[in-house]
Amino acid sequence: MSFLRLDDIHKSFGEQVVLAGISLAVEEAQTLVLLGPSGSGKTTLLRILAGFERPERGRVEIDGRDVGGLKPARRNFGMVFQHYALFPHLTVAQNIGFGLAARGTKGPELDSRVGEMLELVELAGFEARAIHEISGGQQQRVALARALAPAPRVLLLDEPLSNLDPGLRERTRRQLRSVLRRVGITAIWVTHEQQEAFDVGDRIALLDDGRVQQLGTAEDLYARPVSPFVADFVGHSSWLRGRGDGTGRVVLAPGVSWEVSCDGDPPAGEVDILLRPEDARLVDPAAGALVGTVRQTRFVGHTTYVEVELAGGALVLVTSVHVPARETKVGVEPLGGRPSPRAFERGSGDR
Repeated sequence: MSFLRLDDIHKSFGEQVVLAGISLAVEEAQTLVLLGPSGSGKTTLLRILAGFERPERGRVEIDGRDVGGLKPARRNFGMVFQHYALFPHLTVAQNIGFGLAARGTKGPELDSRVGEMLELVELAGFEARAIHEISGGQQQRVALARALAPAPRVLLLDEPLSNLDPGLRERTRRQLRSVLRRVGITAIWVTHEQQEAFDVGDRIALLDDGRVQQLGTAEDLYARPVSPFVADFVGHSSWLRGRGDGTGRVVLAPGVSWEVSCDGDPPAGEVDILLRPEDARLVDPAAGALVGTVRQTRFVGHTTYVEVELAGGALVLVTSVHVPARETKVGVEPLGGRPSPRAFERGSGDR
């Protein structure tokens, strides 16, 4: 039996359906990321877990026990809020110990636990600092330490890095991920950022329209998306149209066919082909590949993206070490040894 279970959770606000039957299972000491665009229902689901919202239907279970009827304070869940919710008139140590003190912990026991948390989040020596005297990343670690201090069974994190600038966000993400691993706590982390989800999640539930569109590892979502929506949300996607011959190959142009992967039987008929930039290469246009014209190149530090407009008008993004000049004629073909381009039945989802 899974440690934490959500079973058929439904929630509406008026006529707006926010959650339409969410079922998820989380193992102990696992970090599950709820990923999705704004309005997908991920924060509402987190609030239902915390007890701040009540579902119209469904169960929340911990170790087989239904906790849906318990108030937030009795669920023994820790919460890290998007805006930290730290008390500006209290010191770092007082903020960390606030929840413990509210439960009656005091004296040496309180001081000892606060000291443990300061060491855990690498803020020893900061206990007397005022909140305004520490950085945003340090404030986030104070919020994490405060949530962990009472030893909760589950930790809930609602967009915990959204208020930080990109450089600080990456460093703080590494620090928070390390703390979660060391503590070994079950965590539910909400974000709309793909890179953040991939970096911290043992598994990822991609939500949209109040439903789980795909649940799996980062590799599952990126390399084996179950729909065009998933493919577009978790990475750069180029889309081509072709016709499957029922043998696992798709004809994209006269004399040009590619091997493809898909769920179920090999496609026969019109399909949309997903091509990731790193799974294609540029070749001589006379090599029997799809032929197009380089429209622009983008250097992004770790790689260069080349945008190619094919004869039919489709745009394909390819990573390349050799960067051709704009308006150059090139060929595009799958890169051998990589996952095959993925085929979806035409009309299987919005892109």
